[in-house]
Formats: sequence, structure tokens, C-alpha cells
Amino acid sequence: MTVHVPFHGSHCMLLNTCNYFSNVDLAMDDADRSVLKKHTQRFVDELQVDDLFIALASKGVFDFKALKEIKALQTREDQVRSLLQMLMTREGDTLTKFSEALMETDQGHLAELLHPAADSNGDQEPTNGQESDEDPPPDTGKSAIRTFLAVAVNPVRSYDQHFLLQPGDEVLVTSQEGSQWTVVHGTRAVKVDSAALRVKYELQDFAVRPPSTNPLVRTLAAQVVKPHQASGPYQLSLEGGEEVQVIEQLFTGVWTVVCGDRVGRVDPACLKITDDGKELSLRDQVYRGGNPAVVALNLQGRALHSLPAELFTLPEIQHLYIADNLLTALPEDLLKLTELTRLDANRNKLRTFPDVLLKMSQLEDLNLGENDFNSLPSDIGKLIKLKKLWLKNLNLTTLPIAVCFLRNLRTLNIHGNSLNGLDDAIVNLGDLTTLDASSNQFTRFPKQICALTTLQRLYVGQLHGNKLKVIPDAIANLTYLTVLAVDNNVLTSLPACIGQLEKLETLHAHRNKLTAIPDEICGLVKLQSLWLHGNAIRKLPKTMDRLVSLQDLRVEGNPLHYPPMSVCQKGFGAIKKFIKEDRELNEMAG
Repeated sequence: MTVHVPFHGSHCMLLNTCNYFSNVDLAMDDADRSVLKKHTQRFVDELQVDDLFIALASKGVFDFKALKEIKALQTREDQVRSLLQMLMTREGDTLTKFSEALMETDQGHLAELLHPAADSNGDQEPTNGQESDEDPPPDTGKSAIRTFLAVAVNPVRSYDQHFLLQPGDEVLVTSQEGSQWTVVHGTRAVKVDSAALRVKYELQDFAVRPPSTNPLVRTLAAQVVKPHQASGPYQLSLEGGEEVQVIEQLFTGVWTVVCGDRVGRVDPACLKITDDGKELSLRDQVYRGGNPAVVALNLQGRALHSLPAELFTLPEIQHLYIADNLLTALPEDLLKLTELTRLDANRNKLRTFPDVLLKMSQLEDLNLGENDFNSLPSDIGKLIKLKKLWLKNLNLTTLPIAVCFLRNLRTLNIHGNSLNGLDDAIVNLGDLTTLDASSNQFTRFPKQICALTTLQRLYVGQLHGNKLKVIPDAIANLTYLTVLAVDNNVLTSLPACIGQLEKLETLHAHRNKLTAIPDEICGLVKLQSLWLHGNAIRKLPKTMDRLVSLQDLRVEGNPLHYPPMSVCQKGFGAIKKFIKEDRELNEMAG
């Protein structure tokens, strides 16, 4: 049996994964099948089922009875297959909640298998700066649907004067005709002036949030061949012969369409695709990103073996996204893109570091993660304007000293390599604000990191690779830190001096061997997220209620007796109340 699956981002990935588990013969070539098999196996190998089930149940995606039935299955493969197939039967925002649950359980690297992303680790991170891993879409013979989000920045009235957007209203852009964009808001579609909108295409920078949508408008034209009667909420009644735009193909089997100024869901059996299947020219696909002055082109996830010649006739391109393709090299013609400052070639098949890049000294943001080369040229220092460099999962064993003299560097991602240390010269990165050195082969915490006093975000979690045993007291030198992730190590304690990091907002120390938490941490009045789950903590500090900004506390998986786990399960509010009442009782007792 061959199933031709219409591609629509995360839904397609989930559907393909389920079909792979079910041994369905997907309509894709061997390369696509190999990629799908690899990523499907990642679900089996890396999914932390216990933590995920708790998060899913708390979000109301499944009840505990259903999850218990899945847990009772004998093999992890059976568990994952059953879980994904159950997700396929849910409607609404189930997939979003599933992705959020993966994020919350430190499985963002799997969450991003389900979402298209514009930039990766370097501009699209969940916890620990993980990147997305979406497969190229199978060739269905039709153009994939692509829309993007925008937000109103000023009050705006539609051209018919009957529709008003308020600042902050989020819309879906479904077509662009010069400065007039067709947008969907609620159940209506209207044309508005693009000047009133800000494209919500924020390339993510080590942030725990869902990936942004692909900012490339492409919808399918269709004609109603059989009348459709609305039979539920969000559905649309249509008469035969009406013309519609298909803007979404949901994995539940229904399609979202725009008809005139109406938006709703219909049974695709009522429609006939009239789109000619031809892709827009590259020039037609150029868009302006979140900053109106930035000219960008997204060729991500198109199974390209080489870059199209038309690309090199567009010298105005400043941001180019070619991730998730099958490129083995980059051509010299890339030099024709004289305005290019950002290049994302993440997740390709590049066999060596592309020499052409060394001639592009204007580059400021370069992502070469998850390719097939494992060394960097010594003259990478020629890229003197680099502000962001992403080198995730390249199996690097050394980092050229020249990297340490890229003095404009703000972000360095070396996650998932085989580095056993850092050169002392790294202290020359005097403007570095984000460092992801997680999942390497460090035998001890690299002391050089503590000299990078401008750091604001530091990730040294070791999901893979050697585990860190001690965090040095010199960590207190990093007084600008807002994010510190030391998860998945074998730490038995945290240094009390962490309490001196007054700007700290996020502290993730889950899945270690911690037995206690220093009282000093309770003085971090800006701390918003504290993850301590999966340790050996028996008692929380009696001053926890001083964490006045804390919103996200995770302590499950600890043998807690103070406060009792029954209290902790009710959230931080209950913990604060318990501690306060206990303190008052002790004061009354003397």
C-alpha cells in the first residue's frame, strides 16, 4: 500500500512517523526514507517516557488511565508507536501541547522533529539550544502549503472599513500582493496594508518556545465540487463551484480553507485542487523578515542536491536559509550574494567546511551544524564579522584557536561534539553572551568559561558525553548570567556562590545526584524557572518562599519529605504556603 501524504510541517512529520511504525510504504525516495527512519528511531531511543507522560496528563492531552495502558506495553518501540498513534486521533492544539510537554521535560530536541524551523540552534532553540530536525517533505506533485504569522503593531482597519485589528492581534498571512496582504484573523480573511504588520518570524536564540513558522507564502487553489455543510464548530458551509484557498492540511484529515472573507474547515473530498503545481520563482519567494530592511529567502527542506542557478541572480539576499537539504558542497557562485550576512546550512550533507565561506568576510551569522565534516579550517578567523557561529553535532575533537579570536562573536554553539576541553585563548571572546557547550566529552568543568564575564546564557548539560562532577566556585564571576543549565550531570551539590548571580532567571539542574539545595539560591529574587527533578533531594530550603519571581518549579522524581510530595505536586504556591505555616508554627512553639 502506498500513501501519498500532503506535507504540512509538524503534522506531516508526525503522520510519517506513525506510518513508519506501521510499516506503511510511504511515497518517498530512499534518501527521505533513510532520514525518516533515523529520526523515528530517535523517538524510540531518546524519549523519556515517564516524564513525558506526567506532562501530557497535566496538560489534559491524555488521562492517566490511557497513559498507564501505553506504559504497560513491553517494548519502548511499542510504547512510542502507541503514543504517536493516539496523538493522531486528537484534534485541536494537541500537537502543540505534545511539543510543549517535550520541551518541559527537556526533550526539545525531539519536539523540534515535529516542527519546521527557519533557523536552528542558532536561532531556534528550546532547552540547551537544541535544533530542529524536520525531514524534507515527500514529493506529492503539489506545492507544499506555506503561510506565516504576523502581529498588528498599530490599530488597522481593513480596506472595506468593517474589520479592525488591535495592536498585538496575531494573524496568518495567506497571500501577498505588493503592500496588500491577505490575512486571517479569527474566522475572517481580509486585505490589510503590510505596513501595519510585523512579521512574527523571530529566529530563536536559545529560548524555550515553539519554533517559528516558515515565512514563505504558498497556498493551494481549489474548487468546491460537492456542497459542504458545516457540521461542527470552525467548519464552513460551501456551495458547489465556489473557489477557495487551502491554507492548512490538518493531520486529522480536514483542511482549512479561505472563501472570500470566511475561514473554516472542510472535508477535502468536497474539493478539487486546481493549482497547477508550479513553484513560484525564487524572486517571487523573496520576503522581508521581522526587520523590514532584511531581504531573505527560505529554501529549507526542499531535498536540494544543489542550489538553483536563479539564486545567484539575487544579489540583494541578506539572509539565506538552506537547512534540511542534501547539499554536499557550496558553490563559488555564492560569492555573488554580496549582501549576505546570515547563512543557515544546518542539517545538510556537507563533506568539508565550504572554502567559499572563507571569502565571505561579510557573514555575521553562520550555521553549519549537523553536517558530515568533523574539522574546521585554521583560517576560519577570516570571518571577522561573525557574531553567531553554530557548530552543533559535527563530532569536532578540537576547536581551532582562530575561533577564539573572532572578537565580535556573541553566540557560540558547540553542542554535541567530542571536545574534551577549551583553549585558554577563548577568554579573548570578550563580547560572548551565549555559550552552548553541552553534550561534549569534558572530564571536568572547563575553567576557562568562568573568565567569560559577559556571558548571559550558559549551557553545560551533558545528555550525551562525559558527566561533570563539580561546578567551580568561580562560576560566581559570571555576574550577568540569566540562564544556567547544568542538567544531566552527576553533580552531588551546587556551589552556594550561585546565590551571587543576582540576574539569574533560569536554573536547570535536573537529572543530577543532588541531595540538597543551598539556602543561598533562595536569595535569587529574579529566578523564574528552577528545575530540580530527577535528583536525590529530600528537603527543600525553608526559605524557598523568598523566590518571589519563581513561576516554574519542578521537583518530581526526588525522595522529598519536606515539604511532603503531596504538597509539592500542587505547585509552588502550595509549597510557599506550607513553608510559611510551618515557620509560624515553629515561632509559636518557641
